[in-house]
Amino acid sequence: MVSSQKSMTMDWEGAGMTEAPTAPDSLKEAGLTLSFLNDLTLRTLYLRGGMLGLDLARFMCLPFKVIEESLKFLKDEKCIEVAGGDLIGRVSYRFNLTELGRARAQEAMKLCAYVGPAPVPLEDYVEQTYRQAVTGIGCSPEPLRAAFSHLVIPDELFSAIGPAIVSGRSVFIYGPPGNGKTSIARAIGEFMNNAGGEVYVPYAFLAENSIITVFDQSLHQLADDRDADRIEDNEATI
Repeated sequence: MVSSQKSMTMDWEGAGMTEAPTAPDSLKEAGLTLSFLNDLTLRTLYLRGGMLGLDLARFMCLPFKVIEESLKFLKDEKCIEVAGGDLIGRVSYRFNLTELGRARAQEAMKLCAYVGPAPVPLEDYVEQTYRQAVTGIGCSPEPLRAAFSHLVIPDELFSAIGPAIVSGRSVFIYGPPGNGKTSIARAIGEFMNNAGGEVYVPYAFLAENSIITVFDQSLHQLADDRDADRIEDNEATI
């Protein structure tokens, strides 16, 4: 038997799967302060050496127009120097640390040694987690029957499984030994893995000025960035 923790309406459909998080258009949308991004930029250039603007943006996983404010500020503060680029514009400029920039980067490293993709605020991570709840899984009888095709399930029980999956609540499967509880649980898991789509997690998130990494190469796959080769806003210069 299958029972949800609370009484459930016999609703087969979830709320609909959410789309992948979108890239921020500004520093404010990224949820980061200019000071934080300045330190991250300094640490990155300190450890990796001079970088093209496009490569720096890709490494930090932010659009170039978002990190541009930090690059301009650091240039005005004499912390970085800009080498010439080519006709594609400012994203092709090479940014190098000055002596002052190296000194400030060393100070920033003492406070935090993290170098990598810009973290997302904890609040954004929590919001994305809620958007990816199991209540968003689309569940209809036909696809679910395919996942249970190797089992003989009474219609009454089958009619309870679908709404239980999208209820967003705990499901308790009970019965005497050998009545198929484990097989049902595995079939539910297989269906959710196939129908649930991608679950997006950040590389790292920021909470109370601490950076906590989430990405684990042994468990996660990098999202396919279809815009990785697109160069934006290349008309202005720094």
